[in-house]
Amino acid sequence: MVCLTLNSETGEIHLLNCGHPQVYLIKNAKMKVLLGAGSLLGFHDTPEFDVKRYRMPPGDRIFIYTDGILENGRTAGKSISFSKLRRTLSQRDKPVFETQDAILSLFKTTWRNAPIEDDYSMILLEWVTRA
Repeated sequence: MVCLTLNSETGEIHLLNCGHPQVYLIKNAKMKVLLGAGSLLGFHDTPEFDVKRYRMPPGDRIFIYTDGILENGRTAGKSISFSKLRRTLSQRDKPVFETQDAILSLFKTTWRNAPIEDDYSMILLEWVTRA
């Protein structure tokens, strides 16, 4: 589970990650892991959680995804590598909706007729200030 809040006035992020794949900040076509530590839910009698705080400048993006994006297609030899996903996410000067379309296209061209073995979802968020 991931819990992320973004203050739309200041760009401040609060992040808690409890066993979910890493959350990434995309800045100037570079991806950086945002650490948000926490126990796996349901595995500990006394779980520990640590909310991390970050400041997100306007124009930066956050990428959150589930493991199904990288795990689907493995049995058919049609899985998406993280490096391919990273290249798609790190393309400069593309509006966020075009980047989302490029990711969906990557899914379709890579998986093709391979069975979907795991659920998958993603969030690509770009923070912009009000004009």
